[in-house]
Amino acid sequence: VGMLYHTNVWKGAADGIAALQEVKASIPSLQVRLFGTPERRADIPSWMDYSCQPTPTELTRLYNEVALFVHTSWIEGWGLTAAEAMACGAALVATDNGGVRDYNEEGVTALFSPPKNVPALAEHIRYLIEDPEARIRLALNGYDHIRQYTWDRAIDRIETLFQGE
Repeated sequence: VGMLYHTNVWKGAADGIAALQEVKASIPSLQVRLFGTPERRADIPSWMDYSCQPTPTELTRLYNEVALFVHTSWIEGWGLTAAEAMACGAALVATDNGGVRDYNEEGVTALFSPPKNVPALAEHIRYLIEDPEARIRLALNGYDHIRQYTWDRAIDRIETLFQGE
Protein backbone atom coordinates (compact mmCIF):
# COMPACT_ATOMS: atom_id res chain seq x y z
CA VAL A 1 0.00 0.00 0.00
CA GLY A 2 1.29 3.45 -0.90
CA MET A 3 0.47 6.87 0.54
CA LEU A 4 1.71 10.45 0.51
CA TYR A 5 2.98 11.66 3.87
CA HIS A 6 2.43 15.38 4.40
CA THR A 7 2.74 17.52 7.52
CA ASN A 8 -0.24 19.80 6.75
CA VAL A 9 -3.03 18.47 8.97
CA TRP A 10 -5.70 18.80 6.22
CA LYS A 11 -3.74 16.35 4.06
CA GLY A 12 -4.93 13.65 6.49
CA ALA A 13 -1.66 11.72 6.83
CA ALA A 14 -2.41 11.02 10.50
CA ASP A 15 -5.76 9.52 9.47
CA GLY A 16 -4.07 7.38 6.83
CA ILE A 17 -1.40 6.16 9.25
CA ALA A 18 -4.07 5.34 11.85
CA ALA A 19 -6.13 3.42 9.26
CA LEU A 20 -3.07 1.52 8.08
CA GLN A 21 -2.16 0.62 11.67
CA GLU A 22 -5.70 -0.68 12.15
CA VAL A 23 -5.36 -2.81 9.00
CA LYS A 24 -1.91 -4.04 10.10
CA ALA A 25 -3.48 -5.36 13.33
CA SER A 26 -5.65 -7.75 11.29
CA ILE A 27 -3.24 -8.29 8.35
CA PRO A 28 0.24 -8.52 9.91
CA SER A 29 1.91 -9.03 6.51
CA LEU A 30 0.80 -5.54 5.36
CA GLN A 31 3.59 -3.57 3.71
CA VAL A 32 3.33 0.22 3.41
CA ARG A 33 5.37 2.63 1.31
CA LEU A 34 5.07 6.31 2.28
CA PHE A 35 6.74 9.20 0.50
CA GLY A 36 6.92 12.93 1.07
CA THR A 37 9.14 15.98 1.29
CA PRO A 38 9.92 16.18 5.03
CA GLU A 39 12.55 14.07 6.72
CA ARG A 40 11.11 10.96 8.37
CA ARG A 41 9.22 11.98 11.51
CA ALA A 42 8.42 10.14 14.72
CA ASP A 43 4.72 9.75 13.83
CA ILE A 44 5.62 7.34 11.01
CA PRO A 45 5.66 3.81 12.47
CA SER A 46 8.99 2.04 12.11
CA TRP A 47 7.42 -0.82 10.12
CA MET A 48 6.40 1.59 7.33
CA ASP A 49 8.94 2.31 4.57
CA TYR A 50 9.47 6.04 3.95
CA SER A 51 11.06 7.75 0.94
CA CYS A 52 12.03 11.37 1.53
CA GLN A 53 11.95 13.57 -1.58
CA PRO A 54 11.97 10.72 -4.09
CA THR A 55 13.21 11.56 -7.58
CA PRO A 56 10.64 11.25 -10.39
CA THR A 57 12.14 7.85 -11.28
CA GLU A 58 11.96 6.67 -7.65
CA LEU A 59 8.38 7.92 -7.32
CA THR A 60 7.33 6.16 -10.52
CA ARG A 61 8.89 2.95 -9.22
CA LEU A 62 7.07 3.34 -5.90
CA TYR A 63 3.72 3.85 -7.66
CA ASN A 64 4.36 0.79 -9.81
CA GLU A 65 5.26 -1.35 -6.79
CA VAL A 66 2.07 -0.71 -4.81
CA ALA A 67 -1.18 -2.52 -5.49
CA LEU A 68 -3.25 0.04 -3.61
CA PHE A 69 -2.87 3.78 -3.04
CA VAL A 70 -4.47 5.66 -0.16
CA HIS A 71 -5.31 9.35 -0.64
CA THR A 72 -6.29 11.03 2.64
CA SER A 73 -6.81 14.78 2.09
CA TRP A 74 -9.81 16.37 3.79
CA ILE A 75 -10.14 18.80 0.87
CA GLU A 76 -8.36 18.76 -2.47
CA GLY A 77 -8.37 20.65 -5.74
CA TRP A 78 -7.26 17.72 -7.88
CA GLY A 79 -5.24 15.16 -5.96
CA LEU A 80 -2.25 14.64 -8.23
CA THR A 81 -0.71 11.74 -6.30
CA ALA A 82 -3.95 9.74 -6.58
CA ALA A 83 -4.06 10.33 -10.35
CA GLU A 84 -0.39 9.39 -10.72
CA ALA A 85 -0.89 6.17 -8.75
CA MET A 86 -3.92 5.26 -10.88
CA ALA A 87 -1.90 5.88 -14.04
CA CYS A 88 0.63 3.35 -12.71
CA GLY A 89 -2.07 0.75 -12.07
CA ALA A 90 -2.78 1.10 -8.35
CA ALA A 91 -6.31 0.72 -7.00
CA LEU A 92 -7.45 3.88 -5.21
CA VAL A 93 -8.93 4.29 -1.74
CA ALA A 94 -9.56 7.97 -1.09
CA THR A 95 -11.34 10.39 1.14
CA ASP A 96 -14.31 12.03 -0.54
CA ASN A 97 -12.58 15.39 -0.84
CA GLY A 98 -14.07 16.88 -4.00
CA GLY A 99 -10.98 17.04 -6.16
CA VAL A 100 -10.45 13.29 -6.39
CA ARG A 101 -14.16 12.80 -7.08
CA ASP A 102 -13.74 15.05 -10.15
CA TYR A 103 -11.96 12.20 -11.91
CA ASN A 104 -13.37 9.11 -10.22
CA GLU A 105 -16.61 7.24 -9.85
CA GLU A 106 -17.42 5.61 -6.50
CA GLY A 107 -17.10 1.85 -6.67
CA VAL A 108 -15.98 1.90 -10.30
CA THR A 109 -12.58 3.64 -10.27
CA ALA A 110 -12.13 4.29 -6.53
CA LEU A 111 -13.57 3.67 -3.09
CA PHE A 112 -14.43 6.80 -1.08
CA SER A 113 -14.57 7.32 2.66
CA PRO A 114 -15.70 10.47 4.45
CA PRO A 115 -12.76 12.71 5.39
CA LYS A 116 -11.44 12.10 8.94
CA ASN A 117 -13.25 8.72 9.14
CA VAL A 118 -10.40 6.36 10.03
CA PRO A 119 -12.58 3.21 10.46
CA ALA A 120 -14.19 3.65 7.01
CA LEU A 121 -10.80 4.23 5.39
CA ALA A 122 -9.40 1.12 7.10
CA GLU A 123 -12.44 -0.91 6.03
CA HIS A 124 -11.90 0.00 2.35
CA ILE A 125 -8.18 -0.76 2.52
CA ARG A 126 -8.84 -4.11 4.17
CA TYR A 127 -11.59 -4.95 1.68
CA LEU A 128 -9.32 -4.44 -1.32
CA ILE A 129 -6.48 -6.41 0.26
CA GLU A 130 -8.77 -9.32 1.11
CA ASP A 131 -10.58 -9.30 -2.25
CA PRO A 132 -7.89 -9.24 -4.97
CA GLU A 133 -10.48 -9.53 -7.76
CA ALA A 134 -12.23 -6.36 -6.57
CA ARG A 135 -8.88 -4.58 -6.21
CA ILE A 136 -7.74 -5.59 -9.68
CA ARG A 137 -11.09 -4.61 -11.23
CA LEU A 138 -10.94 -1.19 -9.53
CA ALA A 139 -7.29 -0.72 -10.57
CA LEU A 140 -7.97 -1.62 -14.21
CA ASN A 141 -11.03 0.65 -14.36
CA GLY A 142 -9.05 3.47 -12.77
CA TYR A 143 -6.13 2.98 -15.14
CA ASP A 144 -8.38 2.98 -18.22
CA HIS A 145 -10.27 6.03 -16.97
CA ILE A 146 -7.30 8.20 -15.93
CA ARG A 147 -5.69 7.78 -19.36
CA GLN A 148 -8.25 10.20 -20.85
CA TYR A 149 -6.67 13.12 -18.96
CA THR A 150 -4.03 14.16 -21.46
CA TRP A 151 -2.50 17.50 -22.40
CA ASP A 152 -3.85 17.18 -25.94
CA ARG A 153 -7.39 16.62 -24.71
CA ALA A 154 -7.11 19.53 -22.24
CA ILE A 155 -5.82 21.88 -24.94
CA ASP A 156 -8.60 20.82 -27.34
CA ARG A 157 -11.18 21.46 -24.62
CA ILE A 158 -9.78 24.91 -23.79
CA GLU A 159 -9.65 25.87 -27.48
CA THR A 160 -13.28 24.79 -27.85
CA LEU A 161 -14.27 26.89 -24.84
CA PHE A 162 -12.41 29.95 -26.17
CA GLN A 163 -14.00 29.54 -29.59
CA GLY A 164 -17.44 29.35 -28.01
CA GLU A 165 -18.34 26.02 -29.57
